[in-house]
Amino acid sequence: MINNVLFNRIYLAFILLNTQCLTLKLRSIQLNMYMTSSFDFCMRYLTKNSMTGCSSHKSGNRGRLIDISSLNDLLSYKYSYPIIVLIPPRKDILDFAIFHAPMIVGILIDGKIMNINDTHFTEVNTCPEDFIGLSKSTNCSIRINKYGIDFRGISIDKPIFLLTNQTMIDDLRKVSYLYNQQQISKGKYINAQLDFF
Repeated sequence: MINNVLFNRIYLAFILLNTQCLTLKLRSIQLNMYMTSSFDFCMRYLTKNSMTGCSSHKSGNRGRLIDISSLNDLLSYKYSYPIIVLIPPRKDILDFAIFHAPMIVGILIDGKIMNINDTHFTEVNTCPEDFIGLSKSTNCSIRINKYGIDFRGISIDKPIFLLTNQTMIDDLRKVSYLYNQQQISKGKYINAQLDFF
């Protein structure tokens, strides 16, 4: 965990999410943090006919790290540079971030505040068996979440990670607030890079 003395000296932080990498960069001094996510929330899917799911560009998706707490925060965000957002687990925010916000190049979801019920989102909202063969199944063997976003049926050019380590989530929020919202270092911003290809 990073204390306040070290916080003002953070210049380069690497956060490994299983096989993916989130890089926070400000200057030249280096500090490494290794943490894991609970699972890959949105992965790349290869079927007989198509490639769907989430992925970054080969060199990773890079943008300014911004903490978003509501859809209004996201709607009022008018900057043109690329951003990576840390959002609460709400379908309306995730839906807007994926489909209507081209400046968003990566999404981190705060998994610690997610309710375990069907009013939020899951990875799939249709039967996965529909994508396996040419014939559509009439009886799905899994429970379908009607509130889900169908990550398996569309191609998303931005990585999406579900974070469950509260220490990591708190540290990302502090860094975003200090450097990107409060501007403690004038003209210096924290940029993040998400790699998942």
